Amino acid sequence: MLDGKACRTCKAKKPFTAYHKCSNNPDGLQYSCKPCRNASRRAAYAKNPEKEKARQKKIRDTSAQKRAARKLINSSKTLGLIEHPDHCQLCGVVGAVEGHHPDYDEPHTVIWLCRPCHLRHHHQEQIVQKIRHLEPKGRLGRQVIGTLRDIHENYTTLQKRALSKSVRIPNSKGSISRKKDGA
Repeated sequence: MLDGKACRTCKAKKPFTAYHKCSNNPDGLQYSCKPCRNASRRAAYAKNPEKEKARQKKIRDTSAQKRAARKLINSSKTLGLIEHPDHCQLCGVVGAVEGHHPDYDEPHTVIWLCRPCHLRHHHQEQIVQKIRHLEPKGRLGRQVIGTLRDIHENYTTLQKRALSKSVRIPNSKGSISRKKDGA
């Protein structure tokens, strides 16, 4: 069993706890250990503080939007405004489902997906971001990109079908009061 990995920067083998999480990497961890990554971020900040401040602000704003959308869904479930379904809206599998916001600018819209479909959806988004601007060279390259685009089109069609069944939370902008038993 593995008990750690080597840092790409300092080359020292360290335990997994010495690395920040990163869902984009195969092992779920950053390539550089925490001290090396922190030193790298400090160096980037010293080199170009304005660019770093803009990057950090973008992360904070996106995180705030996501937190607000999650809070809205959780509050709506607690108040009984929406029901948490027991099946995935893409594949129909019955079991635990997660709320997915297709657009955080519209936090009222939610698609309920099982974990595999949710991960697949985000993986598809990453692929699209990577292939959007590719100009493949040669027949094989065009064929691969064409196949990836076809897969994405099929998945987008499924998502649109699920989105047509998405949940809209009523009265989420106004104040919502719970009904009391005696009232």
